[in-house]
Amino acid sequence: QLNISQQLGELGSLYVSGSQQTYWNTSGSDTWYQTGFSSGWHGISYNLSWSMSHSTGLSGTNRLLSLSFSVPFGRFLGHDMPEHDALNSMYATAQTSRDQDGVTSVQTGVSGTLLQGNNLSYSVMQGNNSTSGESGSVNGTWRGTYGTASAGYSHNRYDHSLNWDVSGGVVAHADGVTLSQSLGDTNVLIKAPGARGVQVENETGVRTDWRGYAVMPYATVYRRNRVALDVNSLDTHTDLDDNVQNVVPTEGALVRAEYATHTGVRALLTLMHEGHLVPFGAVVTEKTSGVSGIVSEAGQVYLTGVPLTGELDVVWGNSATERCRTPFKLPEGSDMKPIALMTIQCKAGY
Repeated sequence: QLNISQQLGELGSLYVSGSQQTYWNTSGSDTWYQTGFSSGWHGISYNLSWSMSHSTGLSGTNRLLSLSFSVPFGRFLGHDMPEHDALNSMYATAQTSRDQDGVTSVQTGVSGTLLQGNNLSYSVMQGNNSTSGESGSVNGTWRGTYGTASAGYSHNRYDHSLNWDVSGGVVAHADGVTLSQSLGDTNVLIKAPGARGVQVENETGVRTDWRGYAVMPYATVYRRNRVALDVNSLDTHTDLDDNVQNVVPTEGALVRAEYATHTGVRALLTLMHEGHLVPFGAVVTEKTSGVSGIVSEAGQVYLTGVPLTGELDVVWGNSATERCRTPFKLPEGSDMKPIALMTIQCKAGY
């Protein structure tokens, strides 16, 4: 195999690709070579290529000259406007080719993605060949947490075909069973207990399940893989200490990326001690959940994953008078609010 590309500044890139494959007990070989130029202008991309191929058992060599365009709809209809999100991911495509026998083929269509995570892809194509006549196809693929489903229809002068496919994976591990999209040779098991429905960055349709587990398929072997959870998809009662983990899997491995999660109420607490605000820098620890925070200059501490009732340890020095412990109960309905607010009198020294 041969792949060479050269960037030509802002003009575009020039590339050459090729392959040759031989078989046991045969004298022939399959060869394929292609050279081309690709570039873009204001979101419009285009590619001009010339290819040559020859297959074992077939007489003659096939040569093909091709030109293709891809035009985003949203570029010309207010690209930065939120109401045009669907148009921003919709492209008009066109391709024409001509071989050494003068056979010309033209194909035009529309393709793109839909839904919030762009996990529904589609294409509608219509073509015409100077020899075989008209053809067309409609295809759609949905990629979800528990698998992938696709369906399509195509037709030409000689036949009509309908196809569909449902695929996925099942991983059994120490903490149970996790369903996923189709697995590769090397995969990453994501463990974020309690963080359900969290999007995995750069993985279309991959979200944690109801327990907080997911599988990122097709990991790169012997290299650092960045596994990141999108904090914007967390619900109001779940937080992560760190949303990024790095793993380096060996070939064929299933490695685990584990996240420290806190599930509970988000609370902004104002702490008082003997009629005064608790000093700046005091360390606050909730005994039940183990979450902790540092008091601000305003005597406030922000804690995530707090239970509705619990106990706080507050320490700002080494002596018995520089610490306190107090039980608390958050106001009714705190679990329904983005952030619970409360002032707590911390009186019990220890």
